Amino acid sequence: LSNTETLEKEELFYIVLKELLENYADFKISDDSKTLKIKEVCDYLESNYGNDITLNDLSKIGYLSKYHLIRIFTKEKGITPYKYLELYRINQAKKMLQKEKSILEVAIKCGFSDQSHFTNLFKKTIGITPKQYQVIFKERENRNE
Repeated sequence: LSNTETLEKEELFYIVLKELLENYADFKISDDSKTLKIKEVCDYLESNYGNDITLNDLSKIGYLSKYHLIRIFTKEKGITPYKYLELYRINQAKKMLQKEKSILEVAIKCGFSDQSHFTNLFKKTIGITPKQYQVIFKERENRNE
């Protein structure tokens, strides 16, 4: 498993843990979003999107436990850190594909474990494959010339 896949699995574990605690514990965990430096976590994700990023890395930056990091990040951004990273990678990939980079090169530079994983996520997120995206963008560019 790559660190990215590990990040996703860890997030899911802590999300389940949060649900269990909130639903079955006699206490509610208070929101202390002021202590979380969400901007710094996002900046780190954006600066290091091509690398493997772990939940440990992010919790150190936010000065919170993994559980609180996921909980507060998700509350602030509406998505988990892993999903935020995936979406950021796809947006960077779109920019690179517009510059006619190879799909394999884009996948590697954007931190995907392989081209297949990249292609599947790109299609799931954007609705078309990276190659189709390149063709459409090139056709649009040629019409504008």
